[in-house]
Amino acid sequence: MDRKNIITPNQTIHILLAMKKKFIKLNTSVYENMPRYIKLNLVQSLLETLD
Repeated sequence: MDRKNIITPNQTIHILLAMKKKFIKLNTSVYENMPRYIKLNLVQSLLETLD
């Protein structure tokens, strides 16, 4: 597995803050049911928006 796809707890906090900052509201069950590659793309795009 590519190491950059492993999400640390610290990154998770940053992702949640980024989502909150951008007013992105995800229904948990909707997120859980997404294909994994979509989740990774979503997370990656959120990480890239962090300063």
